Amino acid sequence: MNLLEQSHFIDMNNNFQNNGWVLSHDECEIKYTLPGTPYKHFSIKLQKSKTVVSIPILDSDAQYTTNVGDTLCACVFLQKHLNNFLANNDN
Repeated sequence: MNLLEQSHFIDMNNNFQNNGWVLSHDECEIKYTLPGTPYKHFSIKLQKSKTVVSIPILDSDAQYTTNVGDTLCACVFLQKHLNNFLANNDN
């Protein structure tokens, strides 16, 4: 099943879009960017043997990138860090 069609993605997508983040995607990666902040993004990248997530580091133009077990873990990870990002920013 396509990641974009999975129920846990749909919930996460609604959360991002309700907070002004814009989705872009291809077959292997989904990415959310906030207009006006090109260096801050949240992403899930599907690779052959792993799922890679990337989140913005607060007060920095750097990203934190790590591997997670599957797409459900990736969605939970991004949602948790989106909530943290929103709680600590005026965006």
